[in-house]
Amino acid sequence: MQAPTRRKPPSPSASTANEFDDKYEASADDHKPLISALSSLTTSPSNASPSNKCFRYIVATVVVIVITINLLPSNKVHQAFTDLGVPTPSQIYIKTLYSKRAALLLLHDTCPSPNPKFTKSERISYYLGPNHPQPGAEGLPVVTTYKEALALPRVDVPHCIDSVGVRSSLRDLNVVDKSKWGTILEPQWMYTNELMSYTSNTVAVKFGDGKGKMCPSLLRKIRQVPSPEVGEDGMGNGIIYKAGSWRHYPENLWSTIYEDTKWENKRNKAVWRGATTGCRNCYPKTLDEEGTFGSRAELVRKIPILNKRSDMDIGVTQYTQNVNNLWGLGSYLSREEMMGDKLLLMPEGNDVATGLKWAMLSTSVVVMTKTTVESWLMEGAMAGGVEYLEVKMDWSNLADVVEWCWENDEECKEIGKKGQCWMRMFLDDNEEMDIIKTVMLEAERRQFEDGICRGGKN
Repeated sequence: MQAPTRRKPPSPSASTANEFDDKYEASADDHKPLISALSSLTTSPSNASPSNKCFRYIVATVVVIVITINLLPSNKVHQAFTDLGVPTPSQIYIKTLYSKRAALLLLHDTCPSPNPKFTKSERISYYLGPNHPQPGAEGLPVVTTYKEALALPRVDVPHCIDSVGVRSSLRDLNVVDKSKWGTILEPQWMYTNELMSYTSNTVAVKFGDGKGKMCPSLLRKIRQVPSPEVGEDGMGNGIIYKAGSWRHYPENLWSTIYEDTKWENKRNKAVWRGATTGCRNCYPKTLDEEGTFGSRAELVRKIPILNKRSDMDIGVTQYTQNVNNLWGLGSYLSREEMMGDKLLLMPEGNDVATGLKWAMLSTSVVVMTKTTVESWLMEGAMAGGVEYLEVKMDWSNLADVVEWCWENDEECKEIGKKGQCWMRMFLDDNEEMDIIKTVMLEAERRQFEDGICRGGKN
């Protein structure tokens, strides 16, 4: 399949395996205290009760596995998980603590060079985009207290966050007052709190899924991919930062590698489960309504035809945004069950598909349209036929793409692996934070020049 033209960054220089191992391999000396504790744990007093002995041996088992996983060479870490077989309580414990580290080791060992695909500096440049100064830009409202952050009318209204002021207002509150003004689960506060973990200064930001064109120095969760409509440099449409990480990059995301099914054992099937997001007026009101609809809506309206095929399983899990229940509800499928299929459909919704991260981290192949928006995952730099299989915007050639995969199994498998290797760039927590901090500093500098956080009235 022909890969479209893509923006190519300069070729990154790959780290050597020795440098990698020096950074991530633990030293046996680090675990001497644990080994000493292990000795005392396994030596139970002669008068110890059976339950006491049992507890000691359970704790000792966990300690042994922790030490073993850290001392194994990188090419043995993922093999150790594979050899464990059924998920025992100890295995689940280890996966939770070490899944991201072991996933990083696995992808370092198995992904081709250059790995990662973009260097640290190239990623920073990508998120920032070209600098288009707009001095004298209209000032945005400035949020200076916790209460104001909760009172924002909508999560996607552009505004400035005064991190010092909001933190100061939090210190002045007691627990009772906080409970009156809302919980930490409110989107406005979750986004605000996350942003304040990245910077201590006042910054202009737009939370939420909106993708319209705004001030180029505005921090955003998503922006439109370059196109004739947006402008060929396109990336002047805001600065991307890592927003909503609790949803898009949760801790259990990285366990996808261990829940995955080997390609040879996956079913020849294309699967999708999702809600009717996208927009309130881009879905048909009746089954026979004609017209041009949103990309996800085009997939959904084809459910009756596509599901006649034995190699497709497409279903709606929730009807939202005033969409009529015209196609029923699909049966529940867990992430692990869907990774038992070779093709994972990922239609854009309100913005990028939330499930795209775990789908790419698996070895199944992502099937989606050419992306129109991009986020921290850098979807705009991915190429159809390389990291994913591309379909038309109306999904009209989905059957042809599916059949191509069945007829070209090895090539299809390779695309799945390249998609997984794309995720290698986002696994190093220290590097991620370095990139975030650098992006924030440059965004603050550009915003100061534009003056968008001065003179705004809340």
